Amino acid sequence: MSSSEIDKTKQLLATTQKLSKSAEETTKTVQQIKAINGSLVDITQKQYEVVNQVFSDGEHIKGSLAESVNKADSSLSVLNETVNKMEVEFSHIEESIHLFDKIRESTQSLNNVARHTKMLALNTAVLGGSLGKDGSGINIVADEMQGLVKTCEEASKHIDNVVTSARDNVQAIVKVNREHMQASLENTLSVQQALQSLITLFKGNEGSDTDIPSVNSIITAVSAIEKLANQVTEIVEETKVKTETLNNEVEVANQAVSDLIGVVTNKPIINISPTEALEKLSTYRIIDVRRTDEFNDKLGHILNAKLCTINETSFKQKLISLNKDAQYLFVCRSGGRSSKAARIAQTVGLPHIFNLDGGMLAWNKCQLPVARENNP
Repeated sequence: MSSSEIDKTKQLLATTQKLSKSAEETTKTVQQIKAINGSLVDITQKQYEVVNQVFSDGEHIKGSLAESVNKADSSLSVLNETVNKMEVEFSHIEESIHLFDKIRESTQSLNNVARHTKMLALNTAVLGGSLGKDGSGINIVADEMQGLVKTCEEASKHIDNVVTSARDNVQAIVKVNREHMQASLENTLSVQQALQSLITLFKGNEGSDTDIPSVNSIITAVSAIEKLANQVTEIVEETKVKTETLNNEVEVANQAVSDLIGVVTNKPIINISPTEALEKLSTYRIIDVRRTDEFNDKLGHILNAKLCTINETSFKQKLISLNKDAQYLFVCRSGGRSSKAARIAQTVGLPHIFNLDGGMLAWNKCQLPVARENNP
């Protein structure tokens, strides 16, 4: 394979890294929506307090409502600001969709190289056959070339399928987030209106003997608010699922590209199974390349693992500063990002690097011990 084709394969890895960044940005969008949802749920809780106290202290109820209205105003302001920011992020993500097309072009280029290599391998095999015993060495070369062709074809097909799926997921996530952000705006506005209605009920009863609106009127308003908060919760959960799907697809693409580069450069990354890694755990320095929030999530992390997030701008520099005599085991959620990280470590001159095959998902599946304390 020519140096230009190897360069194209490296460009393919760089493009996949950009897709990973898009996935991270989408995850941040979900986290912001979750924060907004928490605010709306808090507002709903305030309304339940109103109902619980409706017969005890009318003045306190009015104060709680006023506080809730102010909170709703604040939430709407934050939500409007977030929507504007998210529109900018969505535009960036949509612009990055052309990266998927570049990946497909690169894999097509690899397929072309594979076809040429296949013909060369056939010609080499014919030449080896014509030389009889003297052609045994040539036949070995021909077999190796055929193996390379098969690997390139399979990897290219796999990457193409993954990229197509990831592209569709990105577009779906942008569409769903836009719809959900608009729904959140409308829901928050409805919450404001419901709160104002409650205040109007109180004001309408001022000066009367009871000074308290009917319980049914309050319960109706509270029920409407609860329904809106539940809708926002459903929005967040649906978006989380779609984002998780995109992240999984990107990790698979990272793994496929890393494997392909290992083939064409003859420098494969060694994958270690969880059980094998456990047996030799004391010999490795473990580098977990996930995000900070993932490090202590339900999957946890391997004891004594060092958190070194791959998307940080200082990631490569941190690798350069590591002891080159040590052995390093790279870890992520499913093995894709860690494979990419191991490849970066390889390029900066770390000779003893390994990747946890299947990541923390596989580690947990094997029911191996995990930790969740704060990273030192």
